[in-house]
Amino acid sequence: MALPAVLMGVGTGLQVFSQWMANLDQAAAEYENAKFYRDQAALAKDQMDRELDIVGRDYESRRGATIGAEISSGVDIGSGSAISNVAAVGAAKIKELAAIKLQGEMNMKIASLRARRSDTTAATLSSPGYNLMQGATTGLNNYTSSKGFGTNFAGLKKLDAELFGNNNQNITGAP
Repeated sequence: MALPAVLMGVGTGLQVFSQWMANLDQAAAEYENAKFYRDQAALAKDQMDRELDIVGRDYESRRGATIGAEISSGVDIGSGSAISNVAAVGAAKIKELAAIKLQGEMNMKIASLRARRSDTTAATLSSPGYNLMQGATTGLNNYTSSKGFGTNFAGLKKLDAELFGNNNQNITGAP
């Protein structure tokens, strides 16, 4: 009976160690993901600023062209229709810039959220407490799966029968 227990203990130890190392590898990957997402957030900001600049210049050019067209056609720039045309270009500029800014800020928030989530996942996976709990669960699972290293749940089945009258079931309730 000692040899199966030793083999089970060694096997469980190797399994726990392997899980821990796999968790640390996954944590390293999550830290890399977090860095990528932070870079993505910075890129989204740079892209938003660039688009705001380009669209702003484009609409200023349109505004100038509209004013130039009004003047060259002899329309009084102070008249209602001329002011209305210039105002329409300005309103379109404001709407377009607001849409670009909203999309850019949303992209930055999404990337930042993903970075925080990856950081949290990595911290959990690299935490000794998490890995010890996972190891304990593995050890208990191996112990119960082996019926207490060959001892029929180390007397738990008998205790269950005595306490609860479950003569044909193990402690999990399965037959």
